[in-house]
Amino acid sequence: MSMTVTRSRSGWLPALAAGLALLLLGGCSAGSAPASGGAGAPAQPSEVAMPDGGAPEAPTIPGNRQIARSATLELVVPDVDRAAGELRRIAGLVGGLVTSESLQLPTDAEQYYEPSVVVVTVPSGRLDESLTLMAGLGTVSRRTVESVDVTETLVDVDSRVKTLRESIARLQALMERAGSVSDIAAVESELTSRQAELESMLAQQKALRQQVASSPVTVTLETAATVATDPPAGFLAGLASGWGALANAAGIGLTILGALVPWLALAALVGLPLAWWRHRRRVRAPGDLPAPGTRPADARQPVAPE
Repeated sequence: MSMTVTRSRSGWLPALAAGLALLLLGGCSAGSAPASGGAGAPAQPSEVAMPDGGAPEAPTIPGNRQIARSATLELVVPDVDRAAGELRRIAGLVGGLVTSESLQLPTDAEQYYEPSVVVVTVPSGRLDESLTLMAGLGTVSRRTVESVDVTETLVDVDSRVKTLRESIARLQALMERAGSVSDIAAVESELTSRQAELESMLAQQKALRQQVASSPVTVTLETAATVATDPPAGFLAGLASGWGALANAAGIGLTILGALVPWLALAALVGLPLAWWRHRRRVRAPGDLPAPGTRPADARQPVAPE
């Protein structure tokens, strides 16, 4: 029995020695490791300082990019008004809304008209689904999807927001300890400036996140009868264009003449009696005429030759 106990105690000694050796090796390795920021030592993520002494920048994950997407869709539809109503229905179905709507409903008298434009904002995660539903309203003549990576911009704005909040907190604490009025005024001025900058950064941050969260789709609606075609070219096209310009000029001239006729009639009614009255005044009376056989008083006598 005693030999068994002796063996048991002797078995603990190697294990205890191995544990102490491992602890010593670990301590030596930690002590001999290069200091953070030393030559040849890679900087740790928590030690990368942002400009202006801010918080460290969050690492960018390749699979978690922040993408702002937008799309344009040109449709040829049977009825513009009905298609616009269907777009509103699709927007509500996917959790979006119509943010802009400009409908141009052509009539038979119009030869050319501006196409109708409806802007539908949908969640970015359902953009592809929304485009598929919208394409079912008619014939797609053009479809484009634009993607913009705003990851770096959003990370930078987030870091600046955090830095400004920490700076504002430090200035508020410093303002409580300020003694003189001049110190308080200086700290208050700097605090106001930082708060204004923070509000601007918050607005930019909100706009960027909104761009990532939602996607605008600009839908152009046209009917088959009013799809714009290329204008004709050549001699006949030029002749037709010149004739149309001449007809327009003649119409403009007749319009101006029609506008002047009432004024000309008024001028005739006033001017003709006045001209007649002035003519009568220039006519001399019969008593003022010279007697027969006499000459006017101012008539010159001929000079006889010597």
